[in-house]
Amino acid sequence: MTIRKYLDFSGSGNKNSFWNYVRLSALNIQGAFDQLQYNSIRNSLDEIKFPSHTIETLKDILNHRKLNIQTVQGPVSWSQRQGCAKGSCTGPVFWNLAANEITSEEWQPEVYLQAFADDFIFVISEPTGAKLKATAQVALTKFQHWTDKYQLKVSTEKFTTIPIRRLENGLRVKWDNQIIKRPTSLKYLGVIIDNKLNWADHLFNMKTKLIHIHQRIAGTNWGLNKDLSRRLYKTLADRMILHGAAAWPIHYQPDNPGN
Repeated sequence: MTIRKYLDFSGSGNKNSFWNYVRLSALNIQGAFDQLQYNSIRNSLDEIKFPSHTIETLKDILNHRKLNIQTVQGPVSWSQRQGCAKGSCTGPVFWNLAANEITSEEWQPEVYLQAFADDFIFVISEPTGAKLKATAQVALTKFQHWTDKYQLKVSTEKFTTIPIRRLENGLRVKWDNQIIKRPTSLKYLGVIIDNKLNWADHLFNMKTKLIHIHQRIAGTNWGLNKDLSRRLYKTLADRMILHGAAAWPIHYQPDNPGN
C-alpha cells in the first residue's frame, strides 16, 4: 500500500504530471527503537487526547527502569532512559507516537511523506528543477528538526534519492552538510524502484535470486525432479515474485512494449 500510494502521487499514470520533475528520497532511522528517549515519549503522551488512566499506565512502564549486569567486580546497574524492547507490545505504540508527529505535519501539496515503521519515503514533484531542489531542501530541513527533537539519527548510508523520468543535472540536496547519494534505483520495503519506473532492476533482481536459489538446491551435477521443483515454486518462488505485486505490476511500463 505504501508503494502504491507513492506511485499514484508521482503521477506514473497521469499524463498531466509526466513532465514534472519528481524526486524520490528514502530515509531510515538508525536504531529507531533503541534510540527513542523516554522523555520524548512522555511528552508525546501528554499531547494526545486519551483517557488519563491509560496515559498514566503507559508512563508508568517507563518509570524506574534499570539495567543490571553481573560482572567480576559484582552486580552493576544503571537507569535506563531510552530504548523500547523489540517484539514488545508497547514498542510500536511508543514509536508511532513519535512518528505520527512528522507524518501528520502539513506539507506542501507538492510533498508526500509516507512511513512504514522506521522507513520513511518522500515524493516531491515540481514543474522545474530549481523549484524541486528548493522544495526538497525545505522538506528535509523540517524532517531534520523532528529527528533533532527526538534525538534520532538518520542512517546516511541508507539515505538515497533518485530522480524519476527526468534527469536533474547538478540538482543535489544535503543532509547534515553531506550530499545525499543519487543512484539510479533504490530499494524500499523489498521492492527496487528505478528512475524510469519500468521495474527492470526489480525484475532482474528477482530473476537473479531465484536462479541462485535453484542452482544451490539442484546442484551442478544433479537435477531436481518435477515434484520438488513444483514445491519450490509454490513455497518460495511464487512468494518472492508476488512481493509488492499489489503496486508494481499495475504501473509496469516496459521500455520495449512490443517485445
